[in-house]
Amino acid sequence: MNLSLSYYSGLGKRSNNEDSVSVLESLNGVLAVVADGLGGQENGELASRQAVKTLNDRLTGESISPKKLIDAILKANEEICALQVDHPGAQTTIAAVWIGEGFAEAIHVGDTRIYQFRGDAIIYQSADHSVAQLGVMAGDITPGEVRTNRDRNKLFRVLGDKRVPKIAEKLLDIQPGDRLLLCSDGFWEGILEADMLRCARLTESAEPWLRQMRAIAEPAATDNNTAIAIVVRE
Repeated sequence: MNLSLSYYSGLGKRSNNEDSVSVLESLNGVLAVVADGLGGQENGELASRQAVKTLNDRLTGESISPKKLIDAILKANEEICALQVDHPGAQTTIAAVWIGEGFAEAIHVGDTRIYQFRGDAIIYQSADHSVAQLGVMAGDITPGEVRTNRDRNKLFRVLGDKRVPKIAEKLLDIQPGDRLLLCSDGFWEGILEADMLRCARLTESAEPWLRQMRAIAEPAATDNNTAIAIVVRE
């Protein structure tokens, strides 16, 4: 497909970056990945980098399928678990979108989010694997209150879990004009969905759209903040 794409990764108020980001071309599409490491500084950084490396090693130059993508993420989970021998607590979230002709396979574990926008609407938003999200599902808090909820960073699914986390997947219908956004919690905590849509209305391609969103999200960010913006062209 004809795609406009832009990405960045910022430190926030941290001394090192535990987020990792990757965009690769396969034989049958484009794969975008954002991972947000947990476990503190070096451990989180190693976990997110390992997740991205595993997907790149296994899928670059390949014909990707949903099964191949899930298998690669499960392999990344194994390799991150192996890292924990020398780096206790190394874990990471992950969000990956493989875009083919007229569709996208969206996969995530944790609270790194995937959004799909069409016109003035959000037609898909991944559900965080967090205690705060469970509160939304129970009706105890609203989706907007997740950003300030004290349980927003308590995750029940991550990579680097010996129980093998359940991977959330969604097949998305993709049309010209659609926009996709993958972002770590350090990004989405600093910008409302209404502002994501407002910035989309003011821009035609991915780079200025992301630049405008970043100008809102990054200044107040205390955490690493990473995002990939994708616009599907005619």
